[in-house]
Amino acid sequence: PLQLLFALIFSVMSYFLVGLQPGLLHFLKYCLAVVITTLAAESYVIMVGAWVPDDKTAAILGPVAFALMSLFGGFFLNIDSLPFFVAWLQYLSLFKYSFAAIMQNEFRGLKFTCDEEDSRTWLETLDDSTRAHVEEFIHLLPCPTPDGETHLHRLKLDQIGVWPCIFSLALIAVLFRVLGFVALRRRSRALMSGQQKERRCPVLPRNRGAKKPEGHPKQG
Repeated sequence: PLQLLFALIFSVMSYFLVGLQPGLLHFLKYCLAVVITTLAAESYVIMVGAWVPDDKTAAILGPVAFALMSLFGGFFLNIDSLPFFVAWLQYLSLFKYSFAAIMQNEFRGLKFTCDEEDSRTWLETLDDSTRAHVEEFIHLLPCPTPDGETHLHRLKLDQIGVWPCIFSLALIAVLFRVLGFVALRRRSRALMSGQQKERRCPVLPRNRGAKKPEGHPKQG
């Protein structure tokens, strides 16, 4: 409950401070995506802590895995730029689904307009030969990003909808919790079996009343 409260407070503050798209449905979906992402991340930490043998190993595996999830989540790298032999790792990243859900919730349905300053900024990104040809009829060109759907398609974040992304996050959270429960159950069974072995093999007490064998030299 405490994690849910912190995630909800962060969602409310960040939504209005950033100035995201107004609307109750957009706000609720944003809060739900943040809360489910928090639960999924917490579930992963619980799973790692349950499976690894000590806290030092957990302190190493946790940040490394989160860094890889962030790398393949679509925020730092475009999904199309990933080599084919590592592209499949994106589906194991919980940040892929949370980032896609939040971006679609924000950009779907938005319309953009381009002014002269935007056109000049776009021209500066072209090489000299292309710029010389484009400047003549730039007033006839449409806006490079006319709507939010175009921006999502350019970032390859329109492949999975908002609700499938939220459902995937919930499924990942449940999976991590189940794996953590399995690890704790195995540990408890091993601990109980070890205690039973100690009870079955008690240490025999020393027999102090035993007689000394004949011929044993007497101690002065």
